[in-house]
Amino acid sequence: MELLLQKSGNYLENFGIVLNIHGLICPLYEQFLVLITNYCKNIKFFDFRGPESLSTYQLLYLVESIQQNLNYLSIDVWYDNTGSSSSTILLHLGSYLPFKLEYLCFDLHYIKASEFEEFLRQSQHTFIKKLLINSNEGQDILPSIKEYIMKRKRVKYLAISDSSREYTFGSYSHNVKELFSLNYEVDEFRKLINRDILLYTFLFNTDY
Repeated sequence: MELLLQKSGNYLENFGIVLNIHGLICPLYEQFLVLITNYCKNIKFFDFRGPESLSTYQLLYLVESIQQNLNYLSIDVWYDNTGSSSSTILLHLGSYLPFKLEYLCFDLHYIKASEFEEFLRQSQHTFIKKLLINSNEGQDILPSIKEYIMKRKRVKYLAISDSSREYTFGSYSHNVKELFSLNYEVDEFRKLINRDILLYTFLFNTDY
């Protein structure tokens, strides 16, 4: 793999990683991230889907290394029961983003409001055309969205989804709440920025 990336890495512009094969997590995924960081400098589209792990910082180093050309970024972290990887990403990613992104998608476990605010503060000079946020059992981030995104007109299209699990009658059920469905919030946001608030699944599915 290293020899292949040495020869062709600079020609790669679209790169997607799914670090899970038939339910088994690849034990070499951190090494794989290192190779991409070292040899693939011209990536414009990067899609990461993988488990919570100690390699979160390596993922951040990769984003930093492709910052100059990066245009589309999607990060989906699995099995992050403690929220540690989500916290690391939110506390550091903002400083690695370029001045403009066409697309940014987060799918993280338990987004803390203070950490999300720090991400927005660090990335306040980045304009994002389409921003998608899915938080699993996270805190309320709407106040930060209003202050750092809406009032400063940093996003054109916005979709926010919050999902949680409830244990009833011996089984888990999933509840999903979307910003799109909150009429008062949608109307308020539209008045602030004259931008579109879209259904998360719609915006996600129309960008791939």
